[in-house]
Amino acid sequence: MRGDVLHKRVLALVLVAGAALLGCEPAPPELVAPLMEPAPGLDNLQARISDVAGFVEPSVVLVRTRCLIQAQRVEERSVASRAINESGLRVGSGLIFDASGLILTTAQQVRDGLAVFVELPDGRELPAALLGIDELTDLAVLRIEAGDELPVPDLNGDGKLEPGRWVVGVGGVLRGSRSVTHGLVLAPERLPAGYAGYESFIQTNFSVLDELAGGPLVALDGRVAGLLTTLGDRPGLGYAVPLRTALWVAGEIVADGRADRSFLGLSGSSLTPGQARLRGQVPAGGAVMVTEVRPQTPAAEAGIKPGDLLLSIQGQPIMDFKGMQRLVARIPAYTAAGIELVRYGEKKQLQVTPLPATAEQAAIESEWPQGTETLIGISVVALPEGADRRGGVMIAAIDPATVQQAVDLRVGDVILEADGYPLSSPEQLATLLWSRTPGASVLLTALRDGAKRAVAVEVR
Repeated sequence: MRGDVLHKRVLALVLVAGAALLGCEPAPPELVAPLMEPAPGLDNLQARISDVAGFVEPSVVLVRTRCLIQAQRVEERSVASRAINESGLRVGSGLIFDASGLILTTAQQVRDGLAVFVELPDGRELPAALLGIDELTDLAVLRIEAGDELPVPDLNGDGKLEPGRWVVGVGGVLRGSRSVTHGLVLAPERLPAGYAGYESFIQTNFSVLDELAGGPLVALDGRVAGLLTTLGDRPGLGYAVPLRTALWVAGEIVADGRADRSFLGLSGSSLTPGQARLRGQVPAGGAVMVTEVRPQTPAAEAGIKPGDLLLSIQGQPIMDFKGMQRLVARIPAYTAAGIELVRYGEKKQLQVTPLPATAEQAAIESEWPQGTETLIGISVVALPEGADRRGGVMIAAIDPATVQQAVDLRVGDVILEADGYPLSSPEQLATLLWSRTPGASVLLTALRDGAKRAVAVEVR
């Protein structure tokens, strides 16, 4: 009897809690400058998602690529080849971005295709010409001749999405119905797992199916925020190329058949705001410490030197190394650009003229690990492989308030040993210093311009 009463009480509490949840849902995401009438409450979120999908559907197409089927084991096939069905067709989506018949889709969708066809929402299927592919963003541009103007969605959004915002992924109409998914923005700028480039992507909490790839990622106000891609290989995570990046790439491909990017010819390390401020005269935000300048490159010609702290280029702040690469990539080649930097605590303004980057030239611009702060007033980074077989760590920043002027250490010096212990990583130096008592002296063996010297520093 007592058990029955307890069971009924628990059941009643569950029903009450459920009713409370149904009646007290959190408010829906705020809609900024909506293009459609806002839905009244989160109870209608599902209807809102359907409305958003229907709003952009006229501009979303189905892309079919006829491919040569090769006999391969499943585990040996690439992501693109796994999307090919038994009839030799790879099916994905695309977005009309110009009424004349220009369409954005993914490079994986059309790569190595024998023929590409586009099916419009009205059922017409047309042959498509491939104008070009951009491997860094997994984007491709197609052109079709429809004979009339095609609908284009709103592409005027600023592309900025805050984490936690609701977004909708829309694919082309397949077998009479459109493919739709939805979820939240996890990060507006993130690199997919296994991605070796420097372009950033919008990360969501839902995976992107093959038939959705190439379709738009849409905010709840109906504005396109990006283009869905199958880059990344982690279940439950998806990525989209930000709209601004996609439109820039598309414009370059339409004009020249490829997306040309510029380069400077340097390597560097991303510094956190705290590490950057160790150098002084650095505004809020991160920066990039130059670790290497290749000869006969735009950086060398401009007079940029190892140890320089890069703050901005063309007035745009440099927050980290990959962000710097993205800024430089968008500068037209052979166009002079102003670059602001700090050298030995003094701000300088230089003029740099980026050059077009080949695959080999882009590869030399490598990012070194972030600096590790120590108890002796310096921040150090690991050396890249092959930089110096003697090992050591490089000084990325020096705190003038902690390191006395009489101590002969400079940014760019390589510390080979600490109290006789050879160093191969920043963590080794940090661990050794933690074992010393405050006020203790530590003898460093430093390397500069091929010459070794001993430097004594005091542990804070």
